[in-house]
Amino acid sequence: LASDALRGTMGGAPHSPSLICREVMLREFGSEWPQPLVLAIAGDRTQHMLWRLQNGEMPNNLRVSGAPISLLIGTNNLLSGDSPLQTVKGILAVVEWLLANTLSPIVLSSILPIGRCWPNCTPVGQPSPVRSVVLECNDALRRMVKRLRWRSPHASARLRLAWCDSVLLTRTGQIDKQLMMPDLVHLTAQGYNRLLPCLAPHLRAATQKGSEANSSDASDDVTLSQQ
Repeated sequence: LASDALRGTMGGAPHSPSLICREVMLREFGSEWPQPLVLAIAGDRTQHMLWRLQNGEMPNNLRVSGAPISLLIGTNNLLSGDSPLQTVKGILAVVEWLLANTLSPIVLSSILPIGRCWPNCTPVGQPSPVRSVVLECNDALRRMVKRLRWRSPHASARLRLAWCDSVLLTRTGQIDKQLMMPDLVHLTAQGYNRLLPCLAPHLRAATQKGSEANSSDASDDVTLSQQ
């Protein structure tokens, strides 16, 4: 689970899930992945995650294991003022590193809804500026994944995009405040109870497809560089 604070709140001791999410993780992933590795740091942007990966944070045994990687990154880029294009380029750099340096299937999550006035700022009803950049970023992510799949057989077999935005919204399209912390960025335990069940089938499907690819000649083309 590679991310920023949206997954970092799963971390109690370094790289281990905290009690607030452990029950949900065990319920959703426990039979296949009883001890998921959480590579998440609060405040991380795409460039921080890329640096961590390039400098050895992911163990070599995990890089060759074929275990699925759930990737959620980019929220802090948008909140710090990066454009959707800059953010997507950063996400692309992380995805390309993972494709080139691991044998894992990758489930890339879309940017989740954030902001106090999602989807519209009240009382005047103007569209939320945060919402517009999130939607633009997610549209660009969709196009990016399509291009990667077209360009690379490995990306086609190993890269999957998970859209779990709607599980955090009410029927009227507002952020469900019971699922979010008061900052309306980070998730509560209830929020993870919605998010992780959405991600689980994507991880299982990606694992099955990735295993089929790795059983053929996919491993011949993947460079496991020693960083």
